[in-house]
Amino acid sequence: TEREVSDLTRQYEDEAAKARASQREKTELLRKIWALEEENAKVVVQEKVREIVRPDPKAESEVANLRLELVEQERKYR
Repeated sequence: TEREVSDLTRQYEDEAAKARASQREKTELLRKIWALEEENAKVVVQEKVREIVRPDPKAESEVANLRLELVEQERKYR
């Protein structure tokens, strides 16, 4: 009978350890779920800013020169 009590005590302790491990795992999963829900519940504010694009004067000048050169090349070809 002493051996049976020892075996039952060991089994009880094993089951208790499994239950504690399961509880820790459950708590961790709940913590992750709460964190994700909190993250998804946050309001995201985005501000749209009107973008102003100003061409580079040097680039505009270069494009104009290249267009003139193209027109001249077309005249020469004809």
